[in-house]
Amino acid sequence: MRRSRDLVFSIGALAVAAVFWVEASNSRYESALFEGFGLNALQFPRALLTLWTVLAGILLLGALLKPAASGGPVDWKPAMFTIAGTFAYFFLMVYLGFILASVVFVLVMPFLLGYRNVPVILIMSIAVPVAVWLTFVHLLQIQLPRSPWFAIF
Repeated sequence: MRRSRDLVFSIGALAVAAVFWVEASNSRYESALFEGFGLNALQFPRALLTLWTVLAGILLLGALLKPAASGGPVDWKPAMFTIAGTFAYFFLMVYLGFILASVVFVLVMPFLLGYRNVPVILIMSIAVPVAVWLTFVHLLQIQLPRSPWFAIF
């Protein structure tokens, strides 16, 4: 059971990483802000994406090399919800911008995965996207996808 879960999760993580690598290769994110330092705005996201890809690859290798254990049926719904939700989030970000897509993602995913503490979910669905947006846009001066409906974000 654990082997198949790790296998599905690692394949899903590698698929999401592939989509993000394609997006991170887009020249529209290039910035001259750190040009004198030999950096650009994509250095940090690409470094995190490299770490993500390596860890997913290690998990995939571990799942392939681990002997199959007998067990009960595997509940695939959480993995499928996570993969589908991540792809939906990626595409929603283009149409809603980072803030709105992130609020929807952080609000919906815990419910789909069975977490039911509504006050925590509501607070986190606002606090996490806003904190990430403030950090990237105002502190690091790295632009995130903007909403076509709200000029501020």
